[in-house]
Amino acid sequence: MKKLTLLFLFVAFAISGTYAQDAFAAYKKATKAFGAFKASDNIEKLAEAHGQLKAIEAGLDDLDPKKVLPKALLLIGDVNSRLASYPLPTIQSQYPDASMDAYKAYSKILGKEGFKSYVYKNAKTGLKAISQNLINYGAGLYEAKDYKGALAPFQAVLKIKDMLGDGEESILTNEDDYKNIAQYTGITALLANDNEAATSIFTSLHDQGVKDAFVFDGLYKATKDSDEEAALGWLAKGREAHPDDQSLLYSEINYFLANGKMVELEGRLKTAIEKDPDNKTLYSTLGNVYDKLYTEKVEEAGKIEDESAQKDALAQAEAFYADAEKYYKVALEKDPKYYDVYYGLGALYFNKAAKVINKRNKLPLNAQKEYDAFSQEATELFRGAYKQFVEAEKIKPSDMSLIIAFKELYANTNQLQHSKEYKTRLEALQKDGTTTFEPYSGHPGVESIKL
Repeated sequence: MKKLTLLFLFVAFAISGTYAQDAFAAYKKATKAFGAFKASDNIEKLAEAHGQLKAIEAGLDDLDPKKVLPKALLLIGDVNSRLASYPLPTIQSQYPDASMDAYKAYSKILGKEGFKSYVYKNAKTGLKAISQNLINYGAGLYEAKDYKGALAPFQAVLKIKDMLGDGEESILTNEDDYKNIAQYTGITALLANDNEAATSIFTSLHDQGVKDAFVFDGLYKATKDSDEEAALGWLAKGREAHPDDQSLLYSEINYFLANGKMVELEGRLKTAIEKDPDNKTLYSTLGNVYDKLYTEKVEEAGKIEDESAQKDALAQAEAFYADAEKYYKVALEKDPKYYDVYYGLGALYFNKAAKVINKRNKLPLNAQKEYDAFSQEATELFRGAYKQFVEAEKIKPSDMSLIIAFKELYANTNQLQHSKEYKTRLEALQKDGTTTFEPYSGHPGVESIKL
């Protein structure tokens, strides 16, 4: 057993020694190639130096910690820094991680003790020089929607500022530059679903006295899933400090929308429309809010026994209905190809028609005049729904909700053959979700829609 242990140790030391030898040899080759590059600007020599870095990194722990290690780390940082900033984009594309690799090498130096002062000085100079490359690298990944990848270089720029300290200037030379990068970093963290990183960034800004609207909005978004009470506290503070900020207003709107707080949402949407009158989504959302308020008020009225109070509730419901129709139509004025609004307005008419038919069917047999009036009202509403659904179908003919709507509309207006067509479409879509359709060419025309 002792011989086996000694053999194992011998093998371990042999492997360790091999790594050290390989790393030192690679370091010597890289140093020579990098020197040749600096003398001639021959990119092939820079690439040659880079080709040795992997072997150096593999044996870093085995290099002489005083004489070779600091120089090796500087070399790794310098080679990668040159590649990251080389003027040819094709070179940068071949070494996309060069800026981050340089950052990591220089950072290792500042994280160790016992090196000579020039080593730390050169590492700090290298970090400052690589900062803009890190921003460019992160921006490229952000544009490509690789938010997780973009987060690391953005965070590195902020860390560089901390590592350089007060005595060394980073490229973030003033408060606005720092806030801009911190804001982009926090937003990137949110998009990468890294709420912990986002919370850390925005909290740090807040603690430093930065009270801009984006800080409160970022803290709200970063904490709303884990601590709703704290998130709402940040949102409230932000709205109080920045009542005119649209980002905070929209965050509040989305919160009320997600939690079904229709009354509160109504006021916030009107405020948002005043600030952003050309935003079609605001009109559509407000139309949808009034649509829901209409439905809720009708249901509430059905539970009221007092005739006068019920009449008042129904009058309020009709006012909500009129507002829903109004704002849906404004949204269509903003965008005549707005599918969601065509569908929403059609559903508004259809659902009211169903309520009218329900009232008609409860009439006594001798109330023929009222029966006919209700039938005519429902017919006009179904025709209104038909017109909207036809327009919606031109935009999204394969949408399941619309197919169901047509099936029910035709069934309710005794167009059974057409209803069957949409039933067939629905079954095909349910069987294979990738099925697509062209707009139905057999629509009978609005005059055929009647009870």
